[in-house]
Amino acid sequence: MNKCALLLLAACVLFFENHAYGQWIHLGGPFSHTDVNAIAVSGGNILALDGYLFLSTNNGTSWTAIDSCLPSNTSIWALAASGSNVFAGTAGGVFLSTDNGTSWTAVNSGFNKDTVTCFAVSGNNIFAGTYGGRVFLSTNNGANWIAANSRLTNTGVNCLAVSGGSIFAGSNKGVYLSTNNGTSWKAVDSGLPATPGVNCLAVSGSSIFAAAYEGVYLSTNNGTSWKAVNSGLPAPPWVKCFAVSGSNIFAGFINSSVYLSTDNGTRWTAVDSVVNSGLPISNVNVLTVSGNDIFAGTINWGIWRRPLSEMVSVVPQNRQTSPLQTRLRIAASGPLHSGVMLNYSVRSRCIVQLGFYTIAGKQVALLEHGERAPGEYAFKFDTGRIPAGFYICRFQAGNYQESNRLMVAK
Repeated sequence: MNKCALLLLAACVLFFENHAYGQWIHLGGPFSHTDVNAIAVSGGNILALDGYLFLSTNNGTSWTAIDSCLPSNTSIWALAASGSNVFAGTAGGVFLSTDNGTSWTAVNSGFNKDTVTCFAVSGNNIFAGTYGGRVFLSTNNGANWIAANSRLTNTGVNCLAVSGGSIFAGSNKGVYLSTNNGTSWKAVDSGLPATPGVNCLAVSGSSIFAAAYEGVYLSTNNGTSWKAVNSGLPAPPWVKCFAVSGSNIFAGFINSSVYLSTDNGTRWTAVDSVVNSGLPISNVNVLTVSGNDIFAGTINWGIWRRPLSEMVSVVPQNRQTSPLQTRLRIAASGPLHSGVMLNYSVRSRCIVQLGFYTIAGKQVALLEHGERAPGEYAFKFDTGRIPAGFYICRFQAGNYQESNRLMVAK
């Protein structure tokens, strides 16, 4: 590669490293290269946690540290907002702020000060799950807490969700249900895998979604039974987080994309390649909807924001009138400096081959090869393993062939 080409390539890389391409906006500030573990929305305010707690009153444009009034060495593990009240779960119990983090008060009466791992809010009820496998309830903004009669599990509570009068708790042992505000619990695991490892839960109408080690599961009968809903998801479907906006269900993945379902999990579509729509390769750790935007907290790359309308519009609203076509879709709008998400669909059962080749036709990576049933598939290719330069991405499905020219940058 000559000197002019190298300068052009370097300029392209610099541009894409410092600008939000696609429609994601990197909010930067204190989160430029940090792990964002929780985001909470209180009115028009957004709180974000990366080990320290920050507040934005202008939709993430700027941030102010708000944890200086907490006791020193307090580690925050979870956030929740209930009206104008903000709750912080820590290794020493729960703290409450009624003034957007300007001041904090310990609210631990009846609490055993176990590490709080998650919250759920339902009207005036605040539920707190703990590392010790207990769930606590407060009906008076944390002034007093009531514990469940017994531990749900000996592995800790990972997540909580409320659906009507039912409370669901996810843990490494599966899903538990309480219909009496947490006084007693029962396991509701019918249809879940033997090793469920439930990381997150979401409620959309009467539907409950659970992300287990082996994929996404749906219950439409209040947890009595579950079924896998992974059509269109990559393998393995390692979902780290959910977000719900009306009938739209978003799922954030480990080292992959943000996927969306508009039909109650029947079909999922990658609406954002983590590599090529602005987000870097990173775990999508948390997704939160605020107003007309969705916020993504990532590992090592801070917070990103995008309008909901740009993501929802990607998925056809009526799939019955949108017949499946055999084709390749590459979510790339410029040089590939880390990787690329390749999405393809096949209309009928056939042999599929997907690979990267040099301009001269030499194969450098065979990504997919084998028989595929009708459906949609996704494959993430780490372009960091191959030298910078121009390549051909070639897709063949039965008699259908397609080639795309791509540039890999370092």
